[in-house]
Amino acid sequence: MSAHTLTRRNFDNFTIVWFGDVPNTENLVDSQLQRLINSSKVFNNAKKCVNYIRHANNDSIALVVSNSLTEKILPHVHRFPQLTSVYIISSNVLSTSEKYSVTYSKIKGVFSDTLVLTKEIRAAETVTTPISISSSNGALSEDLDTLDPSFMYSQLLKEILFEFDYKEENHRQFVEFCRKYYATDDNQLSVIDEFDHNYKNHSPAWWYTRECFLYKMLNKALRTHDIDILCKMGFFARDLHQQLKELHESNKPDKPVTLYRGQG
Repeated sequence: MSAHTLTRRNFDNFTIVWFGDVPNTENLVDSQLQRLINSSKVFNNAKKCVNYIRHANNDSIALVVSNSLTEKILPHVHRFPQLTSVYIISSNVLSTSEKYSVTYSKIKGVFSDTLVLTKEIRAAETVTTPISISSSNGALSEDLDTLDPSFMYSQLLKEILFEFDYKEENHRQFVEFCRKYYATDDNQLSVIDEFDHNYKNHSPAWWYTRECFLYKMLNKALRTHDIDILCKMGFFARDLHQQLKELHESNKPDKPVTLYRGQG
């Protein structure tokens, strides 16, 4: 089987690479496992898998591999910084864990049950980066009198996104983009229909904290400065920013408050 994916872009926190045979999705009862496999890039050829991970410079990679194929792939990819986690499928969890865990620090676990594996990966996927358009390099360059160009770019982008006069047409165009993008994902299509017809019935924060495509798409677009997606989602980013700003102004605490986005 050659590499395949049902999407042209990846909006998740990491790309799931599955090396080896995967369960037949037509016979799967668990919908989460089915969606996990359908959204993964699957390889049976070790060389192609290594090359894909090597050149995935803009994505974090989570590798799923069976115990019998671990030695065939892991020594060649473990050093790559873009590979952040490894999940091994094995019928003998204890011996496999003892065999590899010391040598390969990126192994997150060994699983005999693919359903447990799915829940573990999905749990890791909900750990998102903060909503930020700021450069990760900071605002100041070595010359303290000079602003970092990337910081100035971030500030300009922020002003454009939040000050633009969005119309209903922007909402419609984003919804149509999402329907095409998730054309094969019935679960996301259902959420998109809700978003289309009931957006104003809920707050932007409610939509953002919902377990769906919105927070993944927005977070990654902000993190990577994906102008195309940011323009498509500009109305939502502005609404969310405005709500959070209003909440902050009306509820200024005496002490710092930490907020988390995740599953309840």
